[in-house]
Amino acid sequence: MASKDDTLIKNILNICDACIISQETDDFSHAHKVARKLLNEFSKKNHLFIRDIYLINSIFFVFPIETAHLTMRYIESSIEKYRDFKEINLLIINLRMNYILMLMKEKLEKEALAEIEKVLPLVKKYKISLYLGVIYIRKGICLHNIKIASETDFIQKGSTLLEILEEFQMLELAQKEIEKYKR
Repeated sequence: MASKDDTLIKNILNICDACIISQETDDFSHAHKVARKLLNEFSKKNHLFIRDIYLINSIFFVFPIETAHLTMRYIESSIEKYRDFKEINLLIINLRMNYILMLMKEKLEKEALAEIEKVLPLVKKYKISLYLGVIYIRKGICLHNIKIASETDFIQKGSTLLEILEEFQMLELAQKEIEKYKR
């Protein structure tokens, strides 16, 4: 096995280990260490490969918001050559969905709305109805929090979409997001 493959496997094992420890102990300190090490390794590269972006996405949730901002910019500069691949676009949708939630947690609704506007066309292009429902709910929360009136009640629109899809578990999670982030 080549050294490059060994590093990839070691990174995957470290991420899995960090996620399991975080899940079992509710302590993210080990995950933070793994994330820092991974980002340090990737920052030495001129560009990211698709597998690198998958690895970042798997542990993105533990990044501090400042690191998430920088990471998103770095990823955006690296993905241009992959834009025509459906898989990379689905990965970017997932990554942006996580980033939007991170921004909402930090009460950065204007930035979250900007990310929503970036991801919304991709979600519609690939007809990912489940994500569309969640995106509408998050958009509604952000618009409400920054006091922007909208002709569309995006929270209701997203909730209705999730109900129609019979995604009741996702609707329940979305309701918790509404309770937690809508001010």
